[in-house]
Amino acid sequence: MKRNANAFIRPFKRLAAHRS
Repeated sequence: MKRNANAFIRPFKRLAAHRS
């Protein structure tokens, strides 16, 4: 579950950085 979250958060964190 943690691994899946990492892959799901990885692209999400990138989007947040771009939005910032």
